[in-house]
Amino acid sequence: MPMPTEHHATSRVLDVLDLLASADEQGYTLTEIAARIGSPKSSLFPILRTLCSRRFLVCDAATNRYTIGLGAYAVGCAFLYSQTLLDHLHTEMHTVALACGETCQLGVRDKRDVLYIAKEDSSQPIQLISHVGKRLPLYATALGKALLLDASPAELEALYPTSEGLVALTSHTIVNRDQLFRQLDQMRAQGYATEYGEGDDNICCLAVPLRQSGRTMAALSVSMPTFRNVEGKEALVHGKLLEARQNIETLLLQPDMAAEFKQLLAQY
Repeated sequence: MPMPTEHHATSRVLDVLDLLASADEQGYTLTEIAARIGSPKSSLFPILRTLCSRRFLVCDAATNRYTIGLGAYAVGCAFLYSQTLLDHLHTEMHTVALACGETCQLGVRDKRDVLYIAKEDSSQPIQLISHVGKRLPLYATALGKALLLDASPAELEALYPTSEGLVALTSHTIVNRDQLFRQLDQMRAQGYATEYGEGDDNICCLAVPLRQSGRTMAALSVSMPTFRNVEGKEALVHGKLLEARQNIETLLLQPDMAAEFKQLLAQY
């Protein structure tokens, strides 16, 4: 039986929430939202007004910029606190962050982006600026590349056709498709992904895929300022990520945890 098509108005509401959930603290204006989700301002305005009245969005009266509101936060928290698996994941991530002194993040693939779904901060005074709900291109992040390590050549070809270029986020971003594919081959051989200033000039990152039944379902990373990437740091980070991966993948062998993990990922 074919899946029902999406309800147009409901899709617009979800498009707005998805966009603003990954926006920075400044948010977007009506014009910017319309351009980004491809919807007329005339049909978007009543949606935004209703979302504001229900506190899912907030509109700054001085700038007319929209940001995510308490209503959306409450719904997100209700979901998060219902998931006991997340407690285990955060425990593992906290152990990694504490041992490395750096930020540990969990991400999943969302089409051509990596979506950050969990984070444990570094104890260092200078920290990575990031947040849960953020999206970045797969090709420009260690998390994203880790998610692509098990992709077949055909899947990579479909994801990055020759007719489309890769947009540079920094001067270090790999924008050549063939160079990206060669890099993924090297990372596949070493078993983990790296990124040096491709998403942010001042940040480097290591990531490992998390597999369930042999299939990559998510990825775990440690990000750090480049000036703290001293001799021996990457070996420490790699070792702690491997320990956390083994613990998490062992946990997912339990039927109840495996089912909860699939339920968690189904939300994205």
